[in-house]
Amino acid sequence: MKALLVGGGGATGVLIAQGLAARGFDLTILHRGTHEPPELEPFRHIHADPHFAEPIADALGSQTFDVVVLTYGRLKLIAPLFAGRCERLLAIGGMPIYPGYLDPAAEKPAGMPILAREEGPLVDPSRMISPGAAKFATKMLEAENAVMAQHHAGKYAASIFRYPAIYGPRSMGLTDWSVVKRALDGREFILLPDAGHGVIARCAAENAAWCVLAALDCEAAKGEAFNCADEDQYTLAQWSELILDVLGKPMELVPIPPQLNWAAAHLLPLGGTCSAHGLLDISKARRILGYQDQVRAKDALARALRWRLANPPEESELANWADPLDYALEDRVKAELDQLARRLEDVRQTPEVVHPYPHPKEPGLTVDHRGR
Repeated sequence: MKALLVGGGGATGVLIAQGLAARGFDLTILHRGTHEPPELEPFRHIHADPHFAEPIADALGSQTFDVVVLTYGRLKLIAPLFAGRCERLLAIGGMPIYPGYLDPAAEKPAGMPILAREEGPLVDPSRMISPGAAKFATKMLEAENAVMAQHHAGKYAASIFRYPAIYGPRSMGLTDWSVVKRALDGREFILLPDAGHGVIARCAAENAAWCVLAALDCEAAKGEAFNCADEDQYTLAQWSELILDVLGKPMELVPIPPQLNWAAAHLLPLGGTCSAHGLLDISKARRILGYQDQVRAKDALARALRWRLANPPEESELANWADPLDYALEDRVKAELDQLARRLEDVRQTPEVVHPYPHPKEPGLTVDHRGR
């Protein structure tokens, strides 16, 4: 059997490549060749730009495959290229397909619904306020539609996998590095936007790759879209605490209110322009694919951090890193917050916690001592 993996150099790509080889596929990898992890050396490579249909068509010629996995590139353009040229096509999408994530103010209530379901409503670009967000959302919809149009036409059997924030070795995200860098620099605290309460779904690369590969063995997965996410999810504050625990470098986690999020926007998706929360319902993957975490989030995070410490970001990665590392600004914000807390200390109130149910001190049918 022959398989083609488009992309493959990222956090899940290497694992998918290894999984296909373990299943006996003769694997070819098509990508630009700018990222060549050593784990991909055993496989045949074709170097072409997956952002354009013509170079891929020229590079592939008349080749056909049993399985094609699209992890990278413009799906709208390249998905039709494989019509009639493969039996099975697996494509990677993302969480921005859901309303409220890219443009939270466009929804009422604002933000992304909690535990978004695959069968729920998808983003509607015509309702969006931000032109940039609407443009990106349109591309997300067109990508999925292009894949499923060929599926419904009988050109191949397709499945789509909607990724959240992926973490692991070779992960492209640098949000976690913002925490690591401050710990390595000996900072005593870190500012957490939205008081650290925001939750954006994450998925370990091992767990996401498992979902993709599991679809190959599942007839019921054909024609379906699946959310991918770890079973264990954490707030930003909890995730930061887990990172610091792995590093063995305790730091004070300083919650800041939304009005000051700009001081730590580097810890928010797309600088805080997205929804403050984004959680995915993974019950469909459980039901159809039999999904359960192949690696617990805590263990996957520790493994990812060990890899990152051994492979610090290169200058090419840091060129697009939004973190200004403005420690002087952070010091001032914390000092102002501390000063405000001290100024309000004389009016501070500690409410008495009283539950609403009767708690009589003596037997009887009358109300208790609190009138309950």
